[in-house]
Amino acid sequence: MSGQNGQKEVWSDLITGPKWTLYTAMQHVARGLTDMVGHVIVNDAPQVKEMPVAQVQGRVGAPGTEIVAIYLHMESGLRGRAVLILPLSFALNLVDLMMEAPRGTATSMGLMERSALGEVGNLALSFFLNSVAESASQVGVLQPSPPSVIVGAPGTVLNMVVTSAAAMNDELLIVETAFADTAKTVEFRFWVLPDPTINWAHD
Repeated sequence: MSGQNGQKEVWSDLITGPKWTLYTAMQHVARGLTDMVGHVIVNDAPQVKEMPVAQVQGRVGAPGTEIVAIYLHMESGLRGRAVLILPLSFALNLVDLMMEAPRGTATSMGLMERSALGEVGNLALSFFLNSVAESASQVGVLQPSPPSVIVGAPGTVLNMVVTSAAAMNDELLIVETAFADTAKTVEFRFWVLPDPTINWAHD
């Protein structure tokens, strides 16, 4: 696959094609995370949303709260970005699941906690990309970048995530899926964002 047209074709197939394609990809993420943390993780049906950059913060958290974002780039085969977004309390619960520790063991976001969450983000996006590669063989090998774990207020986190896209477009196209464990101790949003340089206008 080469050039923006190839990127646009694959993204269009994912976003406007049969709904089961995206849903299957997100189910792969849920199954992979289930195996990873040892608790059943389920997902809602993915939603494709186009929204002004100014409205994105409202999708993440209320002012005054603290959230964690695990941010990755898609570096080869298919260009775009992905981010897992969750409140700090759920992030700490997720660390405990990863570490097979009693709930409440993790109390702050140190290096070990950030490393554990980075691995969650890396594997979540890898499971998504592996599923995409199975249905779109022309994209070749798909690889995520090393993850960045960002902690802070929703506005601060989102400024870091959307600034580059906002410079190119007033709106963001987001594939959004909600995930949670069955005990509701962990809930997060998984966003997949196509390359903002893609021109979605009809040829």
